[in-house]
This record gives sequence, C-alpha cells and structure tokens, in this order.
Amino acid sequence: MILGGLTAAASGWVDGWALTGRISPRRVVRAASVDAAGRALNVFSLVHPVSGAVPLTPWAVYLADRQGRFRLWCADLDAKGGAVAAEADADRLSGLLGGLGVPHLVCRSGPSGGRHVWVGLAEPVDADLVGVWARLLRGWLASLDVSALLNPATGCVRPPGAPHRHGGVSEVLVGDLSVLTDPTVTVEQVRQFISHLATRHLANRHLVGTVPPAESVSGGAARGRSVATPDPAFTAGPVPGVPVGGPAASTVGRVVGESRGVPFLVGSRRGLSASCRALLAQPPAGDASAVLWRILCGAAAAHWCYDEVATLIDAPGLEHVRTVRDGTRRTARPNHGAGSPAGVLRRQWTRAVTTMAVLPAGERAGEDPSFDTRAEVVAAIVQAVQQRADAAPGRWGASRATLAQRRVLDAVCRLHLDAVRHDWVEADVRRLALACGLDRETVRRSLLGLAADGWLQRTLPSVGPRGACWSIDPGGVVHRQVAGMLSQAVPRPAEVGAALRSIAQRELADRVAAGGHDAFAGRGGLGIGPGSLYAHLDRPHTTSDAGRHFGWGYTTTRRVLGRLAAAGLIVSERGRWRRSDPAHLDRVADEQHTAGRHRQRAELYARERAAWAWWRAELARMRAQRTRPRHNPYRGSRRVSPLAPWPPHPRHHNGRANYRAARVALNAHMPTSRRATPTSHTPERHPQPEHSRHTDSDHRPSPAPTRPGGSPRRWST
Repeated sequence: MILGGLTAAASGWVDGWALTGRISPRRVVRAASVDAAGRALNVFSLVHPVSGAVPLTPWAVYLADRQGRFRLWCADLDAKGGAVAAEADADRLSGLLGGLGVPHLVCRSGPSGGRHVWVGLAEPVDADLVGVWARLLRGWLASLDVSALLNPATGCVRPPGAPHRHGGVSEVLVGDLSVLTDPTVTVEQVRQFISHLATRHLANRHLVGTVPPAESVSGGAARGRSVATPDPAFTAGPVPGVPVGGPAASTVGRVVGESRGVPFLVGSRRGLSASCRALLAQPPAGDASAVLWRILCGAAAAHWCYDEVATLIDAPGLEHVRTVRDGTRRTARPNHGAGSPAGVLRRQWTRAVTTMAVLPAGERAGEDPSFDTRAEVVAAIVQAVQQRADAAPGRWGASRATLAQRRVLDAVCRLHLDAVRHDWVEADVRRLALACGLDRETVRRSLLGLAADGWLQRTLPSVGPRGACWSIDPGGVVHRQVAGMLSQAVPRPAEVGAALRSIAQRELADRVAAGGHDAFAGRGGLGIGPGSLYAHLDRPHTTSDAGRHFGWGYTTTRRVLGRLAAAGLIVSERGRWRRSDPAHLDRVADEQHTAGRHRQRAELYARERAAWAWWRAELARMRAQRTRPRHNPYRGSRRVSPLAPWPPHPRHHNGRANYRAARVALNAHMPTSRRATPTSHTPERHPQPEHSRHTDSDHRPSPAPTRPGGSPRRWST
C-alpha cells in the first residue's frame, strides 16, 4: 500500500524513517547509544533531528510534544515474560480496542517477540489522563511497560519500521498506517476507554469471603477504618468469664424488614448503580461468586426486596446462581434443594442484607459521592511515595533493618489505601508485625527510623487502647503536589479512582504478604533479604534489574537469587527470573521447620492483647470501688455492670498484680486448636484481611496503685 509517500509491503515492512517524519510530535527523536565495541545499547540517550539523515542506530519517537501533551499512544508489551504472554496481551488489548471502535495498529517490535499497540490521537491528551490510562492497563496486562506513558518529558517508543538492536525491524501485524498518519481518536474516546477499563477491573477483581466491595465502605474508611473479615488470630474462642478482646463494641445498624420470610433493608427504593448494572449485563470474566456478591450487596443497599432480585435470575451476571464450577467448566445446579438456583440466591441474599445492615450510616454503596475522588487522591499519593522509594534503592538494601523499613512503609501505604485517607491512619506495631511477617520490636524500630528520615510522621501518639496514628505525607507536601496534578479541565470518568485504588491495594498486598511468608522467617528461614527480593519479582526481571530495587551489586543479587532458585521458589527463563508455583512457599517452610511461625506470633499477640485488656478492666474496677457510693446502683437491679464479664485479676500475696498467673490462665482457656490459623499465608491463596481500627496493646500493664507514702495498697486475691 502507498500512504502519502510511505510504502508498506504485504509483509508488514514500512519505511520507518519516512513514517517518523510524519508522526513525530517533536523535531528530534532519540537514538540508541553504543558501547566500546560499537554495539547498540537499550539506552536512547542520543538526540537526532527528524530532518536529518537516517540514524545509524535504532531510534525512538517521542509520544508527547514539548508541552507534555500526548500526540501518540503506544502500549509497549515487553517479552520479558515470554513472547507468548506478550502476544496474548496484545490480542486482548487489540480485541478490546476493536470492540470499542478505537482504530489501532499492532506491531511486532523485534526478534524477541514483543508487541507494540499504537493509537494515533487527533487531539492532544493531558499527561495525567494518559497516566490513569496506563495504570489501569498495567493492572490488566502483565507484560505492559508503562514507563514511556508515565514520562511525558522523555517517554519514547520505536515506531513501525525502526530497526531493533538485536536485528530486524518493527513490522506491522494488524492495522493500517493511517492510524498514525491520519489519527481520528478524540479525548472523549480516550475517556470512554478509561471508563470501560475501570468498570471492567472493578467487575473482575477478586472479593474475599463475605466482605462488601471497598466502594461500599468508604464512609467508615473516611474515619480511618475499613470493614474487613476478622483476623483469626484475634477471634479466639471465648474464655469462661474472661472476654479475650474486651467488652464488645457496639454496632450501629439499620432497620431490617421481612417480606415472605426473607429480609430486606427498609428504606426508599432506588435503582442499581452503574457498576452493578454493568455486572448484570455481561457474563463474569473472573470469579462468578464474587460478581454475584457485589450485585447482591448493591441491590440490598438500594433497598430492593428478594422478589425483585429473583426476577433477574436469568441475567448474565448471576451465572453463579444458575451453575456451579466443575473443574474447567460449569454445570447446571439441581432444580430442588439447598443447592438449587432459588436456594443459593435466597441464602446469599440473606447474607448480603445482614452484612449491609450492620454497616453504619454512610458506609453503604451509593451514599458517598466523594469516595471516587478521595480514592484517586489517595492512590496518587501512594504512587508518589512508592516512586520516591523506588528512586532511592540504596536506602533500603543497605541492611536487614532498612529492608524491614521498606516493608513497613509498604504496609503503611496499604493502610492509607484501605482507609481512603491521605492525612493519617491508626496502626499499632502488632498489627503491622503480623501483616509484614516481622516481630513487633522490629516494626517499632522501623517506624521510628522512617519517621526520622522523613518517610513517615506520627501525627498522634498512642493513648490507652488506641494505637498511634501515622502519615505517609509528612507536612502535606505530597498532597499539595498531587492536588496540583489532578487537573479538573478534563473530568475523570466514573469509578477511575476506585479502580486505581484497588490496583494499588492488590500490588502492595501481594508484595507485603509474599515477603512475610513463613519461608522467609528471620530465624531458621531464608531471611528478610531473599523475602524482599522474592516479593518484588511479581514480574520477570533480569539479574541486574532485580538488584536495582535495593541498590545491590551484581554479586549480591546473584547470591540472593541463587538461594531462592536453590529452594525452588524462582526459575530462570531466557535470562529472566520469575516466581515459580506459590505452593512451593509452604514446602520450603516445612523443610526449614518454620511453618506456623506467623500463627505462633499471632497467638502470642492475641494473649498479650487479652492480658492487657484484663488488666485495664481491673484498673477500672479499682477506680469504681474508690468512687462508688454506699448504695450500689447495680445491687438489686437487673442492670449488669460492664465489668462483670471480667473476673478478678490474679494477685500476689502483697496485693500486686500477678501477670504470670494471668498469662497462665489465658493460656489454659485459649487452646491452640480453638485459635488455629493457616500454618502459612500464601498471598495468592490466603489474601491478607483489610486493616481496621483496633486495640493498641503496646503499653505494658501499669503497676498496682500505691498509697501517697509509696507502700503498695493490699488487695485480697
């Protein structure tokens, strides 16, 4: 074909330099540097004018103009994970673009098998909107390299027809060159594509257990907490006369009505949200049960009744109601019994109504219009902090202490995402220790070290049962910068903030959980160094790239990678390292006799919390006895004292508290079988629960009260 002087053969060959002159947003391009032997490097540091002769080395065209507005868009699908993976991602992206009517061009970038998917932009697009586009695609396409799309100043990609440093050229596979020479894609089409990606991501993400979607608990998150499944380590069986977690917290609920024996939330009925309607209209692409749960929670929050939901049983999104997974396929459910479609829908609807009823007002879906904006701001702040941390690798790889600090920083960033707050979150050292796979003293020192270097700031100290509050944005500097970046000239599509927050949550949760596995225990395990490197191998890396996360040299990186490879946790393919089957983590933990280390630490912290709560109840009882009037208001009354569930605290013969006897009593009433948790927590199979506000037990119990003269007051045992 001939396009304005550009010749393209049927094989896909094009005149790359002539095409570059037609599509380049700037008058210069970037050319590859060469080493001492004259071989081209993968470093495009040279500048070459478009009006000059053809460069002697491979060249790349800028995607944005000098004002930072994108004129070209390209998805660079790298073959680091294999040519098959890059080809599959290119097919998925091409199919999505074609379904939305977006003209595009697919090229084979070179002999390694990578792919370039090009889109020509008829209108300049702001860099922040392209950045949102890239991050959403990054959460969907594993082989995507977003560095060029996130850097409008120097981001560049080799155009079709440009040579590759290993031989060959970038050849066209699908599409026409007019996509780039005569672009037709508008900003509105870009926004529609971003909105579709956000809806698709929220619809296909995996929801754990019976927790409502993160969007539906935004109100509680605004107060520094998030609704989550209870941590098994802190939900031990009740001790006779001794409540392990202290007095139960009161819950604020909503009125639950009943229609034909099935519950529903009383209130003004409204239509389903846009995301729920989208889930109903298309078959589930991922976990069908998770999609069903989100639809039912949205319908319950909209005050629907069961009969109204039952009319939608044939909707594509309710696939889990009609069929059950049987290996790689799905089979129809029986017509009668508890496993029938009607029985499954009725049972899941009752659970959804019960879950949504106990959420305080403002924490339900559709009642917080500011959630998406706040989620986008928090996701942008966390991204800025993570980019700053990645830009200082030598800060984290110097010692085991600094490696622990990076893991704690990641955990605190995830707390901010869970709470949807940019100013502060409440976190105690024990909860962070269990999330990071570290001990509480290491976490305490890490928090202090991060605060001393300006990575964190303690906004509020721990007081009584409340933990200390921390912020990843000391002084609000990052927040002001991000607020300036979020342009309101081009409004964001709906649910973009929630999707970006969900992607960041998933990445940080996988990183923290993978590095904190029992296989990387400090004593007897592989250690924190291999664990930290394993956590960052979520995508294939070369030896040099893997060590750059922590500023390690080639020798140190190769030694750590060798330990991981010897244990069977990573494998090498075409010079790049990637994780092997996550099930090997449990095997390594068993071989090193470190399986259950996380469970043991959780049990220890549960006993410490219970002992602290017991002593606080004893202090409250003693204060009540000193201030109680002669007439006991609880005597002869049906009212029960809030301290009644707690028995008297054990004491020595001199009246001082006997903490050892208290621990023995708690151990006797808290058998391991009743507090059993998984021996290890593989991130892919046992996701970490959301973090919520919790009791801080970092304080040691206070000594028994003394008289003004200093002698201890005697109390009967």
